[in-house]
Amino acid sequence: MSKFLKAYRYFIVVALFGFMLTGVLYEKNINELRRSESTRFNSLSSEFVALLQRKLEYSFSALEALDAFYRSSQFVDRSEFKQFATYFLQAHPDIKALEWVPVVRASDFEDYQRRAKKDSVRPLLKGTNPYYPVFYVEPLAGNEQALGYNLGVNKARLGALIAAEESHKITITEPIQLVQGRDVEPAILVLKAIYSDDKLAEQVKMRVSSYVLMVLRVGDLYQSSVHSLYADNGIAVDIRDELSDKSLLGAKLALPDSSAAFYKTRVMQVGQRRWLVSTSAPSAFMRSHEVNNIIWLGTLISVLLATIAQSLRQQALKSRHKEKLTKMELKHSQNYYKTLVDTDANAIISINEQGIISEFNAGAEKLFGYSHRELVGENVSILMEAEHAFNHDQYIRSYLESGESAIIGRGRELQAKRKNGDVFPVFLMISDTGVEGDMRFIGVIKDLSKTVLAEKMLKQHKTQLEEVVATRMKSLKKANKTLKKLSETDPLTKISNRRVYENSLMSEVAAAKRTGQPLSLLMIDIDLFKGYNDGYGHAAGDLALTAVAQEVSSTLPRKTDVVTRYGGEEFVVLLMATDAKGALGVAENIRTNVQGLGIEYDEGVASGVLTISIGVASLGGDDLNEVDLPEQADKALYAAKKQGRNRCVVF
Repeated sequence: MSKFLKAYRYFIVVALFGFMLTGVLYEKNINELRRSESTRFNSLSSEFVALLQRKLEYSFSALEALDAFYRSSQFVDRSEFKQFATYFLQAHPDIKALEWVPVVRASDFEDYQRRAKKDSVRPLLKGTNPYYPVFYVEPLAGNEQALGYNLGVNKARLGALIAAEESHKITITEPIQLVQGRDVEPAILVLKAIYSDDKLAEQVKMRVSSYVLMVLRVGDLYQSSVHSLYADNGIAVDIRDELSDKSLLGAKLALPDSSAAFYKTRVMQVGQRRWLVSTSAPSAFMRSHEVNNIIWLGTLISVLLATIAQSLRQQALKSRHKEKLTKMELKHSQNYYKTLVDTDANAIISINEQGIISEFNAGAEKLFGYSHRELVGENVSILMEAEHAFNHDQYIRSYLESGESAIIGRGRELQAKRKNGDVFPVFLMISDTGVEGDMRFIGVIKDLSKTVLAEKMLKQHKTQLEEVVATRMKSLKKANKTLKKLSETDPLTKISNRRVYENSLMSEVAAAKRTGQPLSLLMIDIDLFKGYNDGYGHAAGDLALTAVAQEVSSTLPRKTDVVTRYGGEEFVVLLMATDAKGALGVAENIRTNVQGLGIEYDEGVASGVLTISIGVASLGGDDLNEVDLPEQADKALYAAKKQGRNRCVVF
């Protein structure tokens, strides 16, 4: 045993030291890993909450658009609702349904029942007032049970309706079971109230006329967008409504375990509700295999170093034997090199310090068209064009004199020449063997003809692809421009809608303050239009609205003046850089031209034709703001009606 320990003492000492150092490094790294993985888990949990918040806000934008659509139009029929909703359902695949819910009060009950029968909607049962029936729903397929359902009979849904009316904001229900399916997955209703103005004396009372509503399953949203990212990391997730303590993800997912190695609960504010997002991960979440590699690597290195130490001890005994073997191997290497060169598919050429060829393998014969006998003893410049041959000789001479090289050990491209005179591109790599004589320099040459051709074809393909992309981008810009125009145009009168007015009012007020110019606002209302609609019918009313809108638009003196449909039979005109006197002149022209349309109205109107009343307001300087200007115009319009209609009044 003592002989064994003596013979291998270097191996044992080095190995023991390596094992001790490996243990210390492992303990240090495992502690650092625990801290870093805890930080990574918390970061993933925060990213999940942020990602889910963005997905919800993106879905809520569809409801905002639907709300703006209703506020900008006097009446939306089923086909218009379907067309508008289908576009957003395609853009938001996570939305289960979009719905429109009118507020049916006792005075409107019979009229609703007639409309419900006409549109194949479930009739209402008496007992509640007001009623909140689902009148439009898209997609209809799969949601037939929801059509005509009275939201007022359910406590959770009714509470959300009332909250939306009081808050004037998007309201979200607690997790509920849908009436249009038997599945147990919970859903939420996201809704917003739409208001109509009841004008009483000097006050404007906001009254809910209907609601727009969205149906979402948070479980579907989670599965389609973020589930794979967290499931692949072994993270379990649950989302609960704090007030009702109901899960929003259903029972299909593994629930978080508070006793797991990693656990976190965060609060997520969604509308007026608070959701608790819990995440957990087992100890397997920690990438401990990276630290375990330290043990294997440390053990391997320790054994390797011990083996090297033991091996060094044996080197002195083997040195003489190695010298003998070296001479034999040198001779074998020379023979091996010659065989390797002759059988290599690449062109390989050996030259001396003067550039005289000593070896010319079969690959070179095939590439250049010369035989080995023809070129051995010739200068290598025979294979190059004159310019490259001169430079090559200069490079070799400079290298031999200074030791600095522009070509040795560095590949370069150049033009080579075949026996038949053809010039073609090649890649040349020259190495220095370090042994003076016939084979001082070895050159390996590769034919680049096919590579150059492939690059040319790739360039042509790239150009064609760029042209296709440019064409498609042009089509996309055109489609976006069309969509923007549709979203800002009133579908009945074909002039701008209320959204354009609200955006223009803010921007023009800011511009007028910068330039110091006054800004005027005309608020126009068709006189006794409800009576016209009742007497002549809605079709005639729509034609009259369109005619008035077009006449107002064509009467404006400048292209920069903005005319929009404000709502119902009201229109708004913004006149930039125009004072009260100028605005009154424009208003009188509009009133006269509309009366000149001669739209017959012989029931209760002295003129016998359809007329308008206009309120004019003009502000400038520090008095100008986006609140007072429309209020003054509205008060002036009220005064015009009070004074007998068919007139213009300046505030």
